[in-house]
Amino acid sequence: MNRSNVVALVSLLRLTLASMAHKVYSATMASKKIRNKRIDIRIAHALAAVLVALGFFQAAVSSLAAFHEYKDIELRLSEDDFMRARAALANEEHELLSVAREFAAWDDARLFVQGGYPDFIHEVFTDRWFEEARMDLVAIAGLDARVIWGSATRASNAGIAGAYIEPLVDLSPDSPLVAYDRGLGSIIVVAAYPITSTDFSAPAIGWVVMARALDGAYVERFYSRTGLNLSLSLEPREPEKGEPKSLGDKGLGISYSDEGKRRFLFLPVQNRAGEGIGTLLLSRERRLDPLLSASVVRLSALSVLSALIAVLILHRVIGRLAARPLEKISAYLEDYERDEGARAPLAMGKSSLRHDEIGRLADHIDALLSMQERRRTELQGANAELERLASIDPLTGLANRRRFNDHVRNELRRLARMQRRSEQIYATSVLLGDIDYFKAFNDRYGHQAGDASLRAVAEVITGELHRPGDLACRYGGEEFLVVLPGTDAEGALVVAERIRLGIMSLAIPHEDSAAASVLTLSIGVAEARELDHDTDVLEAVGRADKALYRAKNEARNCVRLWSA
Repeated sequence: MNRSNVVALVSLLRLTLASMAHKVYSATMASKKIRNKRIDIRIAHALAAVLVALGFFQAAVSSLAAFHEYKDIELRLSEDDFMRARAALANEEHELLSVAREFAAWDDARLFVQGGYPDFIHEVFTDRWFEEARMDLVAIAGLDARVIWGSATRASNAGIAGAYIEPLVDLSPDSPLVAYDRGLGSIIVVAAYPITSTDFSAPAIGWVVMARALDGAYVERFYSRTGLNLSLSLEPREPEKGEPKSLGDKGLGISYSDEGKRRFLFLPVQNRAGEGIGTLLLSRERRLDPLLSASVVRLSALSVLSALIAVLILHRVIGRLAARPLEKISAYLEDYERDEGARAPLAMGKSSLRHDEIGRLADHIDALLSMQERRRTELQGANAELERLASIDPLTGLANRRRFNDHVRNELRRLARMQRRSEQIYATSVLLGDIDYFKAFNDRYGHQAGDASLRAVAEVITGELHRPGDLACRYGGEEFLVVLPGTDAEGALVVAERIRLGIMSLAIPHEDSAAASVLTLSIGVAEARELDHDTDVLEAVGRADKALYRAKNEARNCVRLWSA
């Protein structure tokens, strides 16, 4: 129940009052069997006694209900505050891990750890980069968690090299890490990613570590995302006033307290070992307290006042039986228009036992608005489905050509930025695969089996793509296109061969194939080194098509690289 429910309770009491008035009127007329010219006064006298008693009762009940409901609403608001705060922290964790992953995939980082590129750190991790990336600490460590090189923005770099990064100790080199720890005089978020190679196929030889402190500039970013004030305590804290209160029954693991007009949420922070390293204090003004006080006063005053002035105005009630309901309908429609729908129904007709013209009008309005809400919901669902269908192949779940073209443009811009920073040329490779003798497969096993095989092939291809920039799409009936940004032809051949072998391992029978007794895939590979325009990648797709044509003519069930 919320504020609208409290108002509904008041309306229900008034409806009960109107019903009682009707009964008093009926009883009076039945006993007298005549029409009294001053029946309005008799009704007023009868209702006055009821209204006075009911007014005080209504004020007490409504105030009590409003208090409990506003308290529950405030609690739900606090739960929403926590969810927003956790989402903001999760976003920070994801962003840090993405940056660490990007640098861990650079061959330059691998060369630096191996001692072959000592200038890598000075060329990449400049003061400008630290400022733009909003990074407080960057380090490169070996698999033993010992720092090879590190730099921090708010502390001396002396003593960083050679130190151990505690969260990485005993951590498997195959597992990226996001953890919280103490450092830089604050609580920091630490993200580490194993250094491998651009296609993540080489064994890990070290770690790229990124860290941000949860103070300073982050406090402003946190407030802009959540609307909550953030402060830190480097020691575990609980509310100082009264008993700590758990936030609901959802197992959120936090407590709260109210101090004046502000509510404080205490969010404990633990390191990777599960040890408490501090507390995040989230606070905001209690938005509903003024509303609760004003509502209780207003509701009580209106209830008592309506009882006191009932004798003076009830002689006009009969003349205004139509005007007031119509005013209510008008106000309802104005609120509906202002709020753009999503309101409770009028409920002034059959549900209120009103069967006259006003009741039928209210029922028609409820029916029309309900139909409008249903159609709006259906339209929103249809639009969402259209958006999904516009970018996804419905059979395989892979990207379609539209999404492929958008993805290529975004990746080319990213590679261009990387080239400007590192002065290194990044190639992009494309794979174009075609299922061998697929028409014969459909003719023999049926189109349902053909569709199932397309989904299975799509799942194998997707399973072999491990980087965020890699994308597979359904290019034609049985053709699949894969783009591998930042991967040269040699790396692309490795991926293509894994895909080909993965499809053979499905062991889908294909007795009409001249290539093998199971379903197979022929793949053409081409490389694009000029990445100024997305047309360069599209031209590479054409070259991959020629390589696929050669694979089809030579042997099928094979991988061929395009060559001039």
